Amino acid sequence: MTGRVPPLVIAPSRPGSAGSLMATSSAKEVARAWEDFAGGENIETGVRPEILASWYRCRDRYDVDRALDVAPEARGDEGRRSDTGVIFTALGGLGALAGREVERDGAVVTVTDGDGRVLGAWGDPTAQRRAELHNLAPWSSWSEECTGTNGMGTSLEVSGPVTVTGPEHWCEAFHQWACAGTSIRDVVTGAPVASINISRWNASLSERVPPWLTQAAAFVEQEIYRRAIYEADKVVAEFTRKCAHAGGSFLAVDRGGNVLAANASAVAMLGLTGEARIVTGVTEPARRWTPDITGLPEVLRWAKDRARGSAEWSGHARLPVRPGEEPTPVTMRSVVDANHVVGMLCAFGVQEGEAYEGAPTTSSDRCPGASSGCATTGWSCWPRRRSATPRPSGTSSGWSRNGAGSRPRPAAWTTSSGP
Repeated sequence: MTGRVPPLVIAPSRPGSAGSLMATSSAKEVARAWEDFAGGENIETGVRPEILASWYRCRDRYDVDRALDVAPEARGDEGRRSDTGVIFTALGGLGALAGREVERDGAVVTVTDGDGRVLGAWGDPTAQRRAELHNLAPWSSWSEECTGTNGMGTSLEVSGPVTVTGPEHWCEAFHQWACAGTSIRDVVTGAPVASINISRWNASLSERVPPWLTQAAAFVEQEIYRRAIYEADKVVAEFTRKCAHAGGSFLAVDRGGNVLAANASAVAMLGLTGEARIVTGVTEPARRWTPDITGLPEVLRWAKDRARGSAEWSGHARLPVRPGEEPTPVTMRSVVDANHVVGMLCAFGVQEGEAYEGAPTTSSDRCPGASSGCATTGWSCWPRRRSATPRPSGTSSGWSRNGAGSRPRPAAWTTSSGP
């Protein structure tokens, strides 16, 4: 990886501000809003939009107990991609360096995986011992759906740095903490891979912390970007090798269902005659597109799960390529590198291999912690919606599960959640 992350400064630069968690009036206003909302009322003011969106998720979707004072234990995931170890190693080194810098300010730096499991903690020993009282330490789960609004878990729900100060935390036991976190995301799927967070007890964080977190995330994401280009090259090379033998519409997609290459027939079938440049292949992540084919994301998720790293796997489904038309058969063949599916070749008008019968349920949709009501398996902390509460106006981005961000796309293509 290249580039350099600047020194971290977490203490506020304004005189007299370091000893207080929030400005008194602001803290009281947020605390009142939290009391009303946690008591069942729907509010629209008194709290930042991104925090209010998180509270709605905690109360109405995840049903997080606001009296929770210790984060649940986390369980391992045997199915995790091995190449994420490179990301965690880089992020751990960055966290250890930042931990030494924040030690003098009584703060703790934590790193989690993409499911909110804490992998490491560094910083002031006294602050770490206090954090451990709440299980803010390795082997615990700080996903939002298990532990409520917090810097780590909430950053995994949305893109960009997130600050959670005092009573903005969903669980009352964490109201004396100030936290800031950001997620590191897969540039192909937009899904969170990890997060880095800074926490401080009964004291504010510097306004320079969020920009530092953004730069830290960009530093680590360089390696994810490099890997994405490598995988795309493999898929495009396989597409090129087999394209000459394809009798009809033929295209290649990455792990996120974004088009990497398509032959002229596929371009015409999808109504993209003016976008003939994709015939030769597009490896740059920001230039890839997702076709607006109903059901394609679910079918690709199924295909990746069934292929399980086998380069010989193939399966088929029937998909409505254009609205109002009969579904078209499509056969998918996996492209594999290092025992991982890195893309799919899709031949339209062909029906070969295993048949798709419906969307599967995978453990990646679950919360990796054992909290109230899910201590038996450690994997049953499912999102639970208690009531149909309206979403707060102006906060639609806070309801995005993965927050993949925007990409330029032609009018004939549209964003769709990747598998």
